[in-house]
Amino acid sequence: MSWTGKRPGVTAPYRKPHLSVSGQVCLLRQRGLVVVDVVAAERLLGAVGYYRLSAYTYPYREFLPPGTQPESRTQFRADTIRAGTTFEQVAALYEFDLRLRRLCLAATGTVEVGLRTRVADVLGARDPFGHAHIEALDPTACRTTIRGGRTRFDAWQSRSEQLLRQARNEDFVAHFKHKYDPPPPVWVACETWDFGALSRVMGLLRKGDAITVARSVGVENGSLLVHIAEGLNIVRNISAHHGRLWNRTLTQSMRRFQPDDVPHELRHLTSIRARGSVYPWLTWLAYLSKSFNPTVTFPSEVRALVETLQSLTGFAPVVDMGFPKTWRQEQIWRPGT
Repeated sequence: MSWTGKRPGVTAPYRKPHLSVSGQVCLLRQRGLVVVDVVAAERLLGAVGYYRLSAYTYPYREFLPPGTQPESRTQFRADTIRAGTTFEQVAALYEFDLRLRRLCLAATGTVEVGLRTRVADVLGARDPFGHAHIEALDPTACRTTIRGGRTRFDAWQSRSEQLLRQARNEDFVAHFKHKYDPPPPVWVACETWDFGALSRVMGLLRKGDAITVARSVGVENGSLLVHIAEGLNIVRNISAHHGRLWNRTLTQSMRRFQPDDVPHELRHLTSIRARGSVYPWLTWLAYLSKSFNPTVTFPSEVRALVETLQSLTGFAPVVDMGFPKTWRQEQIWRPGT
C-alpha cells in the first residue's frame, strides 16, 4: 500500500490536533473511561503513547449501533467506552500483552537456535556447503519463481549473503574470512541466520531431509514443520517489534494436519476452529521449546499469565484468544509438564 497520493475512500486530510499527555487523559475521560489515578495514567501514556495504548482501549469501546456505516472495514466500534471501564483494566491488558510477548520472544529464541542446529546437522551431513548448493537441496523448490521473477534459491542466497555481511565484525565470521575461502560451511553460516532466513532454507530442503529434521522433534510431516516455523517467525517478529499479540488474527493461519503427524500434546489442534488466532502458535511454541530444552518454563508461565486475563481485564482467553474451552485439561498446559 502506498502512502503517497490520494487513495479511494479517503475524502479528507487528517486534521486531529496534537494533545498533551494531560489532554489525552481528558479525552479518555470524555469518552467514558474511569480514571482515578491521573498520575499513573499520565505516566503510562507518557511512556507508551496514546496511539499505542489505543489498541488496548479499543476492545472496551461500544460497538456501533446496527445499520451505522463504519469509518473503515476494520472500525466497528464507537468512540464511547463501555460504562464502568477503568484505566486500571486498560493498563492491565497492556501489561498482559507485554508479558506475553516477552515470554514468546524468549521461547522463539530457544526454538530458532534448536531448529537451525538440527537443519545444519542434517544438511551438513549431506554437503558441508549444502545451504549454498542447489544440488544438496530440493531442485524443484529452489527453481520456483517468486515475486520479482527471482527463484526461491536466488532469494535465499541473497539473504544468506546479506546476513553474512551484516555479521562481518563477529569474531567467528572474521576468523573464518581470514583463514578460508567463502562460503563458510553450514554449521558456521547458520549462526548468522535469523528466524526468517531459517524458515526460508527449511522450505528448500529435500523432502527426506525435512522429514529427518521434523522427526527429531517428534513430528512426522516435514512440510508441516516448515509451515510452523514460518508462523512462529511471525509471532517472533510481532513480539520483537512490540506489536499487539494477545487477541491478534495472524496473517498466517495454522494449516490443517492429520493427528498422526504430531505427538499427543498437539493433536487437539486438529479440531480447533480459530486457526488464525494466537492459541495454536502458543501451543506449538510450548511444545517445541520444551523439545529443545526440557527445563524451559514457557508452558507453565503462559498458563499462569492467561489465567489472570479475565479477572484483571474482563476478557476471556476462550472468547478473545482462540483458546478451546478445555485448554486447561490439555497435556501441554498441565502443571508440571
